[in-house]
Amino acid sequence: MGLEPDILKPLERGDGRRTAVEVYETLQDSILSGRLKPGTVLSQVEVARVLNVSRTPVREAMRMLQEGGLVTGEPNFRSRVLGFDPRDIEALYMKRILMESLAVTFTTRTMTPALKARLGEVVHALEGHEAHENFAVWQGLHREFHRLIVAQA
Repeated sequence: MGLEPDILKPLERGDGRRTAVEVYETLQDSILSGRLKPGTVLSQVEVARVLNVSRTPVREAMRMLQEGGLVTGEPNFRSRVLGFDPRDIEALYMKRILMESLAVTFTTRTMTPALKARLGEVVHALEGHEAHENFAVWQGLHREFHRLIVAQA
């Protein structure tokens, strides 16, 4: 089962955001809303053509979707939308919010000046030009931010 016509629309770019993030958000929304059904094959070539972008941001978006458990893909094979129960995803996020909130409480109570300074640097970098232009930079900083805010737990 491939992409059905009119599920995805060409992206309107121009707001300075990274194309890979836009592709990711478009596909994620289409999967989570049910417009892209479980089992749908996502060809990078076809998705790039439909969204009017190059294959590079599509490839990056597919990796992000795989990390999030929304698609499966193996080398030399097309990606496929996975089935999921929205209640399972909601439960997972609720657990993460609770656990991370508790961990942040412990971290802020025992935060060293060095940790506070590094956290400030990471937040500043996340808001900077390079993080907005390079998804790999943003992703690394985002992961470091979450690691730092729970570092003392």
